[in-house]
Parts: sequence; C-alpha cells; structure tokens
Amino acid sequence: MLGILFLLLAVWVGFVLVKRYLPDFLATEGLPPILTALPAAFTVGVIASGLLTYVICLIFAHTGQGMAYGSAVAGAIMVAYAALTMKKTIPDRRVLKADALRESIMKSVRNHPALYCFLLLLAGFLGWLFTHCFFYQEGSLYVGYSVFSDFGPHVAVIRSFSVGNNFPAQYPHFPDGSMLYHFMFQFYTGILEHLGLRIDNALNTLSLISLMSAMSLLYALSVKITKKPAVGVVAIVLFLFRSSFSAFTFLFDGTQYDSIAAFFGRILDNRVFIGNTPNENWGLWNLNVYANQRHLGFGLSLILMLILAFLPLFKGGCLDFFKSESWRTQNIKRYIFLGLLAGGAAYFHGSCVVAALGILAVMAIFSKEKLGFAIFAGIAVALTVLQNNYFSAGAPGIAPSFQFGFIAPDKTLMGVAKYLFELTGVIFPVVLAGAILKWKGSGGLFFAFLIPAALTFTLSLTPDITVNHKFLMISIALLNIFAAYAIVSVADAFAKGKSKVLRGVGIALAGALALVLTISGILDVVPYNRQSGDGSRAVYLDTASETVAWIEGNTEPGSVFLSNWHVQSPILMAGRFEYMGWPYFGWSAGYDTDARSNDLKAVFSTWDGEELRTLALGSGASYIYVDWDLIENQEFGFNEETTASVFPLVFSSDAENVRIYRIE
Repeated sequence: MLGILFLLLAVWVGFVLVKRYLPDFLATEGLPPILTALPAAFTVGVIASGLLTYVICLIFAHTGQGMAYGSAVAGAIMVAYAALTMKKTIPDRRVLKADALRESIMKSVRNHPALYCFLLLLAGFLGWLFTHCFFYQEGSLYVGYSVFSDFGPHVAVIRSFSVGNNFPAQYPHFPDGSMLYHFMFQFYTGILEHLGLRIDNALNTLSLISLMSAMSLLYALSVKITKKPAVGVVAIVLFLFRSSFSAFTFLFDGTQYDSIAAFFGRILDNRVFIGNTPNENWGLWNLNVYANQRHLGFGLSLILMLILAFLPLFKGGCLDFFKSESWRTQNIKRYIFLGLLAGGAAYFHGSCVVAALGILAVMAIFSKEKLGFAIFAGIAVALTVLQNNYFSAGAPGIAPSFQFGFIAPDKTLMGVAKYLFELTGVIFPVVLAGAILKWKGSGGLFFAFLIPAALTFTLSLTPDITVNHKFLMISIALLNIFAAYAIVSVADAFAKGKSKVLRGVGIALAGALALVLTISGILDVVPYNRQSGDGSRAVYLDTASETVAWIEGNTEPGSVFLSNWHVQSPILMAGRFEYMGWPYFGWSAGYDTDARSNDLKAVFSTWDGEELRTLALGSGASYIYVDWDLIENQEFGFNEETTASVFPLVFSSDAENVRIYRIE
C-alpha cells in the first residue's frame, strides 16, 4: 500500500510540474487529455521523485538505512508539496468529487469508445507480457527463460537498494565504488519493494505503466502528425509486431505440410524465436526486448514526450539559421524544464536520452525558436556529463567510438543494406511511401526519426555493439507512423466513392499490407509464451532460502563476497555484492573484467594458506562463498580445505550445499 501511495504522490508531483511548464499536454485538440497528461505526469513524476529519493538516501547512507530514510523523507516532502499545490492546481474542488470524476471519465469514454476499448485490450496484452515472464508461483519467484540473463543484473540492482544499502551506487556484479550502468529505473523499483510491494508486482507495475505511457504518447504523436486517429492505432500495432521476412523464411523453408493442421501445428509448437540474421533467435527485435529491458519502455515514453513538447515549433521547412526570428525564444523556463527532465533521465535510460538529443537536433533545423532547442540540449548534456562523472567515480568507463556495420555479417554499405532489408522486411519501403504522401509539413520528421537508426550502424557506446539494437527499434517505432499513414491511406483511397464494394476492397488491401508487416512479430509471440509461463519453463529464484535469510540478517549491507561468477545467486538476492559476478555483465557495462577475473582465479587456485589470506584480504571482500558451482569450476581448481584452514566457517547449509567463510 505504501508503495502505491508513493507512486501516486509521484504522479501528482509530475502533474503539477506538467501543468506549470507543459500546459499543452493537458489540452490536446481532438484527443482525450488523459492520453498525454497522465503519461507526462508519470514520466516527470518518476524522474523527479526518483532523483529526490536517491539524494536523500545518499545523505542517510551512513546510518545503514539509507532507503528507509530516503523513501520516508521523500514521501513526506511529496505529501507537503501536494498539500501546498492542490488548491492552485485544481482551484475548483468540485471536480474532485466522486460524481464529478465519474461523469468526466464517462464523457471521455462516450466521446472515444473505440479508442478506450483498444487501450483496455492493449493494457491487458502488455500486462500479460510482463507478468508472464516474472511472477510468483506457489510462493516462489520465477523468471522466464527468454529474459533470465538480463534479469540477473536487474534483480541484483533492485535488491541492492530494497534490502541493501547501495549508496553511493555500485554495480552488484562488479563492486568497485562506481556505477557505469543506468540503474535509476531499478532503483525506483527498489523503492516500491522496500515500501511493501512484492518485487514482481513492483517491477511489473512500473513496466506496464511505462510502456502504456509510451503507447499513449505514440498514439497522440501519430494523430498530431497525420490528423488521422486510425493511424495512431495502426502505429501501435506495428510497434507491437515487428516487420521481417523471418515468418516467410520460417514457414516456407521447404518443409512439406500434409494438412492445414500440420501448418498451424508447426507454428504453435515452435519454441525458438524465428529469423536468419545474427542473434535474431535471442528475441533481439520483438516484444521480448520490452519484457527483458524493462527500462526501455520508460525511456521511449520520455523520447515521445520530448518530441511532442517540441512539435509545436516544427514548421516543416528549413528555416534560415541567420534570421533572428528563427532563434527568438518566448518561454525559456519551458526549455530549462525540458533540459532538466532529459538530463535527469540520463541514468534512467542513457541511450534513450542520446536518441532524443539526436532526433531533436534534426527537428531544430526545421523549427522556430532554435535557441530553445539549444538551451534544452545544453542543460541535458551538462547534467548527463555531471552524473556520469559522479557515478563513474573516476573509473575509465566507455569512450564512444565509430564502428560501421553493427552486427551485419558483411559490413560494406551493400552488405548493411541487405542485412537491414532481410531483418526488417518491407517496412522501410512502406515508411518511405507514407513519408512521401505526408512529405509536406512532415518531411523533416522523417529525417529526424532516422537518426537513432544511423547511430545503430555507426556509433558504439559499449563494448558489445549488439546492444545498439535499441536505437534501431526506436527509429522503427517512430517511422511506423509513416507506415501506418500509408496503410490507412490505402483504405481511404477506396473509401472516397459510395461503393461499399470498393470500400471493402480498400480495407482488405490495407489489412493484407498490415498482415505482411506484422506476421513475423505475431509468430514471435508463440516462442515467447512457450519459453516462460509456468515454473517448468522458467528459472527459479528463491528469495527466502536459508542462505538468503542468513546473509540478510548476519552481514553488513554492502558486503562483498568472493564466489564463483553467477548470473543470480543468494548473495545478490540478499542485496549484497559479488566480487566478480557473471563476466558479461561487467564487461558490457565497461568494467575491466579481465583483470578482476585473473585476481579471482589467483584467490581460488592457490593451495597456500598464507597466499590465500594475503590475496583475499587484498581483494577488499568480506566473505568467501562456496557452492557447487565453485567446486565444479575447473578454471579455478578450488581447494576448500585450504580455505577452511585459514578462515572461520560462519554459515553452512547442507540442504543448499553452501558454506560461507569470513575473511579476517
């Protein structure tokens, strides 16, 4: 209950700030205000309250109860702020009465019944998407097989805040005093878990509201650009179900079907994500990404909100840079606020902030009030750099570098084009057709929306270029607006006459084109469903095991354990740190995992007691964690007898085959 109350207070704070600095989000012509007002209030409120809480937690970290003090004080501040702003924000209290609220909601539903039905179905589908892969069953926590790997750091970071005292923040899989991973979405989930929401409910609730906010804003942006409500619906459908040739290469790969039942049986029995391009079988391009990278939905919501905020300045033509009227800015406070918002979101999702800056840089070329864009960008970049310098704590981190070709097998220009065509199917030709149809007044947006795709194939921000896939997905999500416009235009072209037959033909053609564009994404839902679901197809995480309970109750928050490298473990579930967790997590975030791996091997491979003591004390760790994984790891050649002769055994569980030694 306290977690839900905290979230509601955050939304109120966001609403007050949106009404003050972005009032156009509360009065959108031709759209229900809730489609923009609520997502904007949620996005702003989470960023503002998240940063506030983190700062307070940092102040009280020395007590060992940083989260307890931080969430309590931040909650009290938001309650006071709500009390102080209520009268000014809503002068007429009568609108808050139950009857008035009910009538306002029902009026909006009566005016847009089909839209609300669609949004309700969408919320149900996305709710299934998130709860299907992260859930409790018979008192145990399960993570779907298709998302288990990324949930290693997600859950570890969440628990490091909710049951640990991870202030200043550091990476649980590579604790060195720095945090090179954008962690604030997980921190916010930790707030909600600390305040009483079970971890799956906390993460699934935040994820659902985030992605529903993004979908609402995508609908609003589509309608604002094209003036056609149907385009908003189609753009969301195209977002949900990706375009690719993978469905056709999967279904028509030479397999002989004896019957229609055999054809559909092959579809329904499939357990592997389809596709022929590198890593497509990971679910790298479909809805599994949003189930896996929960903070991406929140980042996408921020991008769409920023585009909508600057869209009124967009004129469609390339205004002269040297004319004073193209730079004249009327509402500087608005741009300062937007800059603070984007900069404050850098550690909620850094890649999305980069994408937003690139998109808005191109939009500025075609817009008035260019000085406002510059003010926004300057503040956002400055805040991002300041946070990066603080959280990196002097660690070298990652330097952006030019890397052409992404993961295309052939990294020539023609090879990249062939890769992109096979990966995305006919979506780009349809996008181009829609952009041409809507070129007048919107052509500049076409170029702006291409920027994240350009980043995908040219810029590496991490050691693993594969994670650039999110940039391409952002571009396609935005360019889908033009594809949706092309589809709706096909139906409209046949609807101009009075013939019902022609209208039917138009709808059929538009439907066929939409099916070609979405069939691969639709087929991907089957393996996603089959890789998660009940406990037999998911990975079990015991949040209340004997080992977890002992670590939580008998070790200091922030304790570091020398252990085998794990994706997830009782150490991480208890909110503590592994000296060297699963190497990929640290490596992809920019940490020097090679050096630390060598240090860990030195500790576990020595059979000399004095050398073991020297190396273990030198690591800065407090405990040695022995489990079956460590014993079986042949790279280490671990000898537990040496450890037992040097350090005292402080915990043992025969049932879980775990022993913990204190380093002293």
